[in-house]
Amino acid sequence: MGFLCSNKKLDLFYIFEYYNIQLLGYCIQCPPRYGARLTFELSNADLTPQHSFHRKGVIMNKKKNFQHYSWMIIVTFFLLGILDIRFGILGFICMGAPMYHALKGEGKLHCAKYCPRGSFLGKFLQKLSLGNTLPAKYRSRKVKHLLLGLMGLLLSFSLIHSGFVFEAMAFVLLRFMFMSFMVGILMGLFFKPRSWCQVCPMGHAAALITEVKKEREWQM
Repeated sequence: MGFLCSNKKLDLFYIFEYYNIQLLGYCIQCPPRYGARLTFELSNADLTPQHSFHRKGVIMNKKKNFQHYSWMIIVTFFLLGILDIRFGILGFICMGAPMYHALKGEGKLHCAKYCPRGSFLGKFLQKLSLGNTLPAKYRSRKVKHLLLGLMGLLLSFSLIHSGFVFEAMAFVLLRFMFMSFMVGILMGLFFKPRSWCQVCPMGHAAALITEVKKEREWQM
């Protein structure tokens, strides 16, 4: 299988990031800042944290990473929120973590290795999911932009309406996290378990940050 670089056709590439069914890489025959970014998909594949990628593109198994257990975090978050609504404020960490890694230049590392929501969906919906592929039109950039903008608008409005009172803000975040969690479960039941990951607003925000950072590096 060959991939087209701006300079030549190549068969070798470095994987610098993987997320769900999308892989991104650099041409190893070009300097990083001049090399073309490679984007390709593995059809009919549902990649999980139990997969890794060899530098020549060969899928290999690897030891379980943190995401195999991180589902416990989101379960604990909801349980603590039920016991004391003030724990809902931790939702800021859940939503901010993907962008934190992206700003550090680590791309969608959070999505690939740490995300508690993705961990839960991948672990508990495997046997319950119908396994359908999410239609491409729902995975388009326009849809992702729309969801990100809608989420930002609704969250901002809700926080302003709360008067920035700590308990009220915590409730807003807990409710927001729970609603998106339920949407993710419903999507995982009708489509592949981690279909939510393909449209996740926070994951998309991290991807946009990464794109901007990479474009700046390539222009240097």
